[in-house]
Amino acid sequence: MARSGWRRRGGSMDIKRVKRRLRAVLVVWALSIFPIGFCAALAPRWPSWVELPWSDISDFVVTPDGRMYVYNGFFEQMMVYGAAGDFQISWPGPGYRPSSGGDCLAVAEDGRIFLLSYNTVFALSSQGEELFRVSGDRAGSRVWRLTENGGVEIVHNPRPDTRSPDRPVRNGEILLGEECSGTHGPWPHSRYDRPDGGAVHRHLGPRLEICFPDGRTRTVMTPWYLLWAQLPFPAVPWIVLLIWERSERKQKRSESSAAGRDSTF
Repeated sequence: MARSGWRRRGGSMDIKRVKRRLRAVLVVWALSIFPIGFCAALAPRWPSWVELPWSDISDFVVTPDGRMYVYNGFFEQMMVYGAAGDFQISWPGPGYRPSSGGDCLAVAEDGRIFLLSYNTVFALSSQGEELFRVSGDRAGSRVWRLTENGGVEIVHNPRPDTRSPDRPVRNGEILLGEECSGTHGPWPHSRYDRPDGGAVHRHLGPRLEICFPDGRTRTVMTPWYLLWAQLPFPAVPWIVLLIWERSERKQKRSESSAAGRDSTF
């Protein structure tokens, strides 16, 4: 009997201990939003082998060799994935903040990557080296074209609803369309063709789904061990702690009210 009573007392203590530890975990998780923001400011110094949470995926493209380039706007980092969806490397992008309507990507048939940020188009090599940049005015630089000699120019008075191709761009074609202004849908690209006949689709999450020609699929997203740091997940513990605190205050008021009634009898 004594042992049974000890178990009951120990069980009560264990519940309190578990609650204290759970609260501590939630507090640490909630406070992690501050180092995450600090790390975003240090993004250009991240090692190239570091894969980051997909907190703000601005756009993605697929190059002629099948690799995927995913631009992480929150960390201002370009993340490169192989044709099978495996993470390969990342490097800092030259994007500006605040961006004008979001960041937009395009790729040419020769493998060059183009990043539109704050009305400036950056031409980048496949390794992230800046080749050249072209800036436009804030008012009307909404559509850009790849010239016949491989340069970039602004298209004045384009046809309505001119959109970017969902494939590598040839010389003389539209490079970046009106959707890059941020007024024609939530994302610049929701689908992109692969050179093997498959496609890559963008879904909420955010996540990318690779559809191979043989019917296989693969989802590429934030690694499971980094989901806790992907926005808006760091806000979850704040909400839980707020609800917990209000619940405990309500319980204490109820207990004090009951104790007051007992003392009057």
